[in-house]
Amino acid sequence: MLVITPLVSIHSNIDSVTNIKIKSDTSDGATEVWTDGEQPWPQFGRTSDRISDAPLHSPTGGAGFDSPSNATELMSIVSPEINWQYEGYDIGTDSLGTPIANLENSITKSVEAEERCGKSSLFTILIQTEDNSGTDHSILKIIEGEDADVAWQVDLGPTKKIKTSPVIVDIDDDGKQEIILAYDAGNSVFVEVYAPRLTCSVTGWTVNGHSSELLWTWNDENLRITSDEGPYTSNLFGGP
Repeated sequence: MLVITPLVSIHSNIDSVTNIKIKSDTSDGATEVWTDGEQPWPQFGRTSDRISDAPLHSPTGGAGFDSPSNATELMSIVSPEINWQYEGYDIGTDSLGTPIANLENSITKSVEAEERCGKSSLFTILIQTEDNSGTDHSILKIIEGEDADVAWQVDLGPTKKIKTSPVIVDIDDDGKQEIILAYDAGNSVFVEVYAPRLTCSVTGWTVNGHSSELLWTWNDENLRITSDEGPYTSNLFGGP
């Protein structure tokens, strides 16, 4: 599931929403749900089993030279090619969702480095576990979408495996996106908001030194969001 900003407004009555084409229906029919824009396989606000009816596909599908909206079925991707791959981590990200965001307003760069520094790129947010002096630490990373370079990262410390997807939203309405995280560490649940400020030059991105960009944090020692059962700990939900 890709979470794409800006934040989508939620309407209680889908009939009041204009210019939205419903591509799939995952409703169980018992309750009215909201449709999240042009996402063909949406998850948030849907049924718990996440089952979706995919649009029709075929090797001869698509609209050709006509408008894409006139296609009766979509073209199947039969020979996909990898444009880039961020190496070094078996499962890609610990979280169960991978947000994609436009962070152009959060980048400081020189004029001569404009092309080098994500001029027209989107960015993806990953959470990975890395060894730090014998202890597993969760690392929040922003990956530039053109060249798969790490553009920004912070060490969240020794946490429980972070399965929750980061949320991307301009929380303070300053035109720059923030990252909201929720995770367990020690015996508490934490909710944190980072305001990433990316810096880039002709030599590349300034990857580290961003811990001060924590906007605010909240924790409660009486609450938890992780479980002792699940794909990271047992085969109860399909894990190893």
